[in-house]
Amino acid sequence: MTIQPFQRLLLLYYKLTFLFLLMLQSLAVITPAVVQPDPGEPLSKPFPGTFFKSTVFYGSSTASGLLTNPGSSTAPGSDTTTTPASIDTITNSFQDKPGEVTVLSADGVEVTVRDRSRIATLGGAITETVYALGYGDQLIASDQSSTYPEEIFRKPRLTVFRTSTPESILSLNPSLILTTEGIRPLSVPTQLRNAGVPTILLKEAKTPEDAAERMRKIGKVLEEEEKAEEIISAMLEDLERAHELQEQLPRKPRVLFVYTRGAYMVNVTGRGTSADAVIRLAGGINVVDQFEGYRPLTAEAVVTSAPDLILVPEFGLEMLGGMTAFLNQPGISLTPAAKNGHILAIDDAMLLSFGPRLGQGVYQLTSEMIRVLEEKQP
Repeated sequence: MTIQPFQRLLLLYYKLTFLFLLMLQSLAVITPAVVQPDPGEPLSKPFPGTFFKSTVFYGSSTASGLLTNPGSSTAPGSDTTTTPASIDTITNSFQDKPGEVTVLSADGVEVTVRDRSRIATLGGAITETVYALGYGDQLIASDQSSTYPEEIFRKPRLTVFRTSTPESILSLNPSLILTTEGIRPLSVPTQLRNAGVPTILLKEAKTPEDAAERMRKIGKVLEEEEKAEEIISAMLEDLERAHELQEQLPRKPRVLFVYTRGAYMVNVTGRGTSADAVIRLAGGINVVDQFEGYRPLTAEAVVTSAPDLILVPEFGLEMLGGMTAFLNQPGISLTPAAKNGHILAIDDAMLLSFGPRLGQGVYQLTSEMIRVLEEKQP
């Protein structure tokens, strides 16, 4: 990629500005702004390399570890351990690919990619896909919504894609930037491109078809289209296995998804959300179907919904203060799910971001739904 003189000056300006801001912050001259996160955004772990194990914190279910270690699972009613077809081992089989590729970014801009040696990613599913395609060694930084694989915590971390700054990204001298269309502010992609760095926006996914299309585009950008198709096929195969497993459900379980990031944000998820889509894919019924999006949790709505199973992001539960604090939320302790011990903390990065592990997560969630309905009620 040839950088023109004015682009070099712009890059230098961004780097100097970023370093200046860091210096001011270290001197306590300025205080970083506290940003209200958007509901539905996968939670990032607080410390590099730290992962909370997904667990049924309450009750007698035997599904400890669910959705955190997707390598294998035992089908309900069977002693046979089955391994989902998705790719479990992420490899870095990068070979220099000098080919030139032009793709249409989600914002309608045609972007030409020539250099894939230094990739920055914003968006958990995008980061995970880049690793799955064998480009982990070439990934130089990811944003805080990226939590898988664990290796990313040993690399520079950018602010979450909804609060991006071009200075912080350009200071790492990337040769390619892959980001979700949800990047904010809206001016950031243009600023990055004006600095001479190819920047591709990828559409957010809420269906398996959306997820497959996003993986195909990343595969095209990285010239790994065949490998992308393999990953997509594995994901779809796992989803088909989950669909077949649903025949063991005596009925469709009623599921409540509570999205929390601590006491200041405790929401229930309605139609049109990633959580709603995942519940339906796994064979359940989202008990909150009166509205779209997210709304604050209320006692009346929770009690009348009468869920068999309550799902909550694992790290969000920790931010709230643990299971005791969660049970003290309005109406939660009065639900059938709470009374029967069917509250499950999940890896929301696996289930809500619609990345390569989607099929694995849905399969395991279906398995848990079967266990919940088969358990004898007290």
